[in-house]
Amino acid sequence: MNRKSFKSILMLLLFSSFLISESALAQPAKIDLDQARNGGNAGPNPITPVNWVNGNLGSSNSHYREGYSVPYRARINNIPTGVTITVILAFDIKHSNRNALDYLTYYRKNQPHNGWTPEHTEELVQPLDGAQGTYGAPAFFPIPCPTTNAVNYVPPTPSPQPSTSCANLSNPGGLPAGANEHSMTIWNGTITSIAYVTEGDLDAAQSEARIRVSFTATSSDVVLAWGGHIGSRLDWGFDGTNTPRSAGGISGSPYHMRIISWGVNSTGVQDGSLPNLGNTDRSLSAAAVARPPVCEDTYVTTNATNPLCPGTVNSYGVNFFDPIVCTAPSIQWLIPPATNTSGAFIVGSNTGATINVNSGTMCGAFLLQYTVICTEGQITCDTTINVVDNTPPIITCPGNQNLGCNVAIPAPDITSVTATDNCGTPTVTHEGTVLTSTVNCVETWTRTYKATDGCGNSATCTQTFTRTVDNTPPVITCPGNQSLGCNAALPAPNTGSVTATDNCGTPTVTHEGTVLTSTVNCVETWTRTYKATDACGNSATCTQTFTRTVDVTKPVFTFCPADANLGCNPTSFPGATPTASDNCGGTPVITGGVLGDPVNTQGCTWTRARTWTATDA
Repeated sequence: MNRKSFKSILMLLLFSSFLISESALAQPAKIDLDQARNGGNAGPNPITPVNWVNGNLGSSNSHYREGYSVPYRARINNIPTGVTITVILAFDIKHSNRNALDYLTYYRKNQPHNGWTPEHTEELVQPLDGAQGTYGAPAFFPIPCPTTNAVNYVPPTPSPQPSTSCANLSNPGGLPAGANEHSMTIWNGTITSIAYVTEGDLDAAQSEARIRVSFTATSSDVVLAWGGHIGSRLDWGFDGTNTPRSAGGISGSPYHMRIISWGVNSTGVQDGSLPNLGNTDRSLSAAAVARPPVCEDTYVTTNATNPLCPGTVNSYGVNFFDPIVCTAPSIQWLIPPATNTSGAFIVGSNTGATINVNSGTMCGAFLLQYTVICTEGQITCDTTINVVDNTPPIITCPGNQNLGCNVAIPAPDITSVTATDNCGTPTVTHEGTVLTSTVNCVETWTRTYKATDGCGNSATCTQTFTRTVDNTPPVITCPGNQSLGCNAALPAPNTGSVTATDNCGTPTVTHEGTVLTSTVNCVETWTRTYKATDACGNSATCTQTFTRTVDVTKPVFTFCPADANLGCNPTSFPGATPTASDNCGGTPVITGGVLGDPVNTQGCTWTRARTWTATDA
């Protein structure tokens, strides 16, 4: 072959190679974002393996659950090999002020998947289905968890979110070697880096996060696969109005995944080397997302109010199960001792949809904890029950008593007290019996009873006893003794003439009698007794003496001189001393004996008389 012929052949080969190369680049590079339809939730009607579609996901064609992941894939075709290609993904983290997609995960994260009616296993997810090109084994690269968390509210444990949820992802199991729940998967390429461009604002009503995926292709056809974690109320909790912060259950389609840009560079910004993107926004409606069992006080049904009275037995139940998300639920109840300040306890079994709880004997509170166990997992919730009684008991004491004189105070008797309470039967105690006043020996004693309920509220009542304590007799003074003389009548009794005093008031004076106590020589001695008696029956007496002579009998002369004839012209008359006696003793007084005038003259014979009188006392 001469030089000219070789040159001609070489030029022909170069031209042919140019034509082939031009033909290979004739198809522009393209990227398509797909998401997985797994069957409507009315049934549901599972589709397995899943259908990869560019359209949106709704309740008629898909069924997912909060806390699980929506599978996504990017079909990339006609790209150069051996150079860095960067794709920037964007996903809504907040929609209508609810948490939507939290972060990215492995493309298959929907286990356990048996909480649906009818029950079925997880649908197959095959990212290469319908993809253009020939593919080898997949490679994996870790997806970073977000580091920015919500700051304007505190979700339930674990927190903070979403980093805690991402860090606590459980391995779905059955993954290929080298993959885990945080893996981005690539076919026909090697991922060189995955990093957040922005994590978005978790405290805004609307916000998205952007993440950059850089890779080099080993073929012009590449497939990327990942999952979008659906924000769960188990992580984000509820706001002050008991509204879940997760987007499940709202109207519309809060879950969006987008491809923002791509290019042959490290930023993903369009640089002209790859064509512009078309519509790569894919959405999932909230109606297609089931809500998991969550902790809400409104889920606890009860026949009692909150707060409760101490010592009452009340029934509690849980009635919030959605059969789509909780298969074969069972419930276990517990009152943690550390939270139990009222002494509450479960009456009977601590399992089942309904239990009975005794609120305890004291005021305070207790945490009623219930664990819902489903085939898909379990959740532990609690609700605080307050045991309060601010109403004091009503207590009525026995009636007051006037005990009289020198009577002992009766012993306390709590059975005589009536006490009622709005929260059961109060305890009655005797608080003391004290002397409160003494007036004229009359003591007033006050006895206090107290009724106390289980919460320490109390009320008192009093019972009064009055008694006179007096063992001292009165002091009495009678009028002076009287000598009445002869044959005088005894004066009538006169209590007003008696002086009587008492240490406890004014005694009553009575005439107890007037009796003849002695007679000596017609002299009678009469004794009159007066008695002073106080209110307690103590008494004292005094006597008044009357003396009188009772004598109506004349004295008797025991000697009277005899008549005498004195003869003629006597110069003197003979003396004479008569004597007399008396029935009452003593010597009568004899008076007289003076010669009287002549009383009879017969010639020279005169007769003169001498007369004596005897007078007794």
